[in-house]
Amino acid sequence: MNEAVKQLKGSPARDYFKYMHKQKMSKQNYALDVDLELVEKYPIPFIVARLDYKQSGEGLGITFTEALSYQYIAGIPTPLRIPVFIVEGSSFSPEIDEKEHRFNVYELISADYKPNPPTWNKQCVLRDATWTGLADWENKLRAKRKLEINRGDATLLARFLWERLGRSTCDEIQAEWVKLDQKRMQGKQ
Repeated sequence: MNEAVKQLKGSPARDYFKYMHKQKMSKQNYALDVDLELVEKYPIPFIVARLDYKQSGEGLGITFTEALSYQYIAGIPTPLRIPVFIVEGSSFSPEIDEKEHRFNVYELISADYKPNPPTWNKQCVLRDATWTGLADWENKLRAKRKLEINRGDATLLARFLWERLGRSTCDEIQAEWVKLDQKRMQGKQ
């Protein structure tokens, strides 16, 4: 990630757009504000996971749109599925020294948008982590997901991407798959 992108913070204009969207659109026009998606760029671009941030004390309940979206993307078969994690921050704010920031991370197992309020099942995968602990967890998650993608059905993934991205992009991605498979086979010898 280049330094200019790394320095970006939330945009007041983007927040205002989301606010105005809620004000000006029909109350039937539901939308979801995605907090953060982890993405890999090399050697094969893919979405690692979706992270949703919740502040401790606000509760870990989920909205209709969150439950619908989470269940949908987490229910896609591997290797295309995108795992969903809820990051709960405690002792976290710009006013608190970052050494004091703490996080719990929960993996979404399932969600049901039909009841009011929606329900979900989650499993705690990280408790009381500092930024260092959170970074270690994220790096392990990225490595695990790379293995899942690498072991996945390349034909299924290539067909899916061809439909979404077009042939030339898929040809490039398939070439990367071949290189990865060759490296994997060399490592087994």
